[in-house]
Amino acid sequence: MKNPNFINLLSDFVARRPGFDLCNYASMKDYRSDYYRALKYKRAYESFLIQAERMFYFEDLNNALGERLKNNSGRLTYKVDRAELEYCTGQYFPVEYRPAAFGALFYTVWDLTRNLLQEGKEEHITGTEIRAYLSKRFKGNKIALNWINN
Repeated sequence: MKNPNFINLLSDFVARRPGFDLCNYASMKDYRSDYYRALKYKRAYESFLIQAERMFYFEDLNNALGERLKNNSGRLTYKVDRAELEYCTGQYFPVEYRPAAFGALFYTVWDLTRNLLQEGKEEHITGTEIRAYLSKRFKGNKIALNWINN
């Protein structure tokens, strides 16, 4: 059976409206803070995806992302029987789902980068080497750099 397009599934998941409810906020300042955080993660995801697609073949990225989503024990998983992504909310869905999607893509790129750097080497690649490699490629994405360096 052919793998679905996990990149499009995840991108559609990120593109959905957050569904903020003003009743959950004490002030407009609090509302705007969450709104702009969600918007920032959407933009960071989109720019990170563009760069990831430049770094890896589509099939490699799609298959690795699919494996991560199918075998993930985190909150964001792919349900094979329904052929859709499912997110288990912790506190408040509108502020959580985009960072979860960004994390799924980020750790997929991390794993692919580790495999790329490991090719032909006998010693193991360190996290420092992976961070240095990714930092050069994601200079303009502040959220990605924060994830890389933590």
